[in-house]
Amino acid sequence: MHAVDGRLIACLPGEPPPLSLREHTKAFFEWLRKHPKVPGNEVQVAIMEHVLYWDFLGDAGLSPKPWRTASDILAKLPGVEKYQADWRSPTGEGPTPVVFKVSKRRRRRAQVVHLATAKRGRA
Repeated sequence: MHAVDGRLIACLPGEPPPLSLREHTKAFFEWLRKHPKVPGNEVQVAIMEHVLYWDFLGDAGLSPKPWRTASDILAKLPGVEKYQADWRSPTGEGPTPVVFKVSKRRRRRAQVVHLATAKRGRA
């Protein structure tokens, strides 16, 4: 028996417990950061929900969680922004879309190594 998201879940012996909603969303976030086109670009919520989320579930072999809740958790993770875009569709019709923007991974800076130098005294 495992407690996941406030529920008691029965699992077969040796079977890992299912991911909590927060762990599930963090796994989706990491999957998005590895995606070749998502990081650094604005992605409409509709594309995120109907295309990318289902691709993630297929790749990870997970069952779906409630999208609205996962979306809310995703928007609160560091490295993710959710906002109303300032552009419209190419036809110029319809409202401005709500988008997610997943930040790119930062490159690690090269660390400066200070070599220990012996202090020389005056002779």
